[in-house]
Amino acid sequence: LIMNRLGYLNKISTYAARFVVEVEGFNASALYDINIHAEGFLIPVLNEVFGLRLENLNVTQKRNFPAIDLADFKNRVAFQITATSDFEKIKTTLEKFRDKKLNETFDVLYIYIITHKREKYNDDKLRSFIPKDFVFSTSENVIDKDTLLQKVSTLSSTPKIEAISKIYEQEFSDSQIQMREKAYVNGYLNTEAESICPNL
Repeated sequence: LIMNRLGYLNKISTYAARFVVEVEGFNASALYDINIHAEGFLIPVLNEVFGLRLENLNVTQKRNFPAIDLADFKNRVAFQITATSDFEKIKTTLEKFRDKKLNETFDVLYIYIITHKREKYNDDKLRSFIPKDFVFSTSENVIDKDTLLQKVSTLSSTPKIEAISKIYEQEFSDSQIQMREKAYVNGYLNTEAESICPNL
C-alpha cells in the first residue's frame, strides 16, 4: 500500500506540473479558454481534497457571480480560480467579495492560482478590503498546486489519493494534451469538463 500511495502521489505531482505548464503556454499565446476549462477540471479534485461538493457558478447560476467561480453553498466555501497571481488580483477579488456581501453566504474564500502563487503578499495592505469579521489570510487562503499537493499527501485514505490521481491522469495524459492543442489550433476547445465520477 505504501508503494501504491507513493506511486499515486508521484503521478499527481507530475500531472499537476504539466497542468501549470499547459496553462502558462496557452496564456502566453493569449488563449484563455484553458482557464475556463481548468475550473471544470478542478472541481472533482478540490471536492476530493477539501471534502466539498462544489459547483461551477458560471454553469449553474444564471446570475453572474463576481469574485468567485466555484461554490459549495451548503458548506459555505467559495473559490476564485485564476491564472493571475499578483497582489492586485487578490485585492480586487476581496473587494468584490466584500461589496457583493458574499461573506453573508460564505464563511471561507480560497483564491486558487492555476500557475504559481507569489512567495509573499502584503496582508496589511489587504486588511481594508476584507469584510468585517471575515477571516482571510494569504498564507492560508491563497493556494496553488503546491498547496494542493501538500494537502493530498496528508490525506489518510489511499483510495482517495488514487481517485485524485485518476482525475489528473484523465486530464493530463499525453493524448489529452495533444487533443487540446489540436482543438486550440482549430480555434475550438470544449469548455465543458467531462463529468468524472471516481469510484470511491
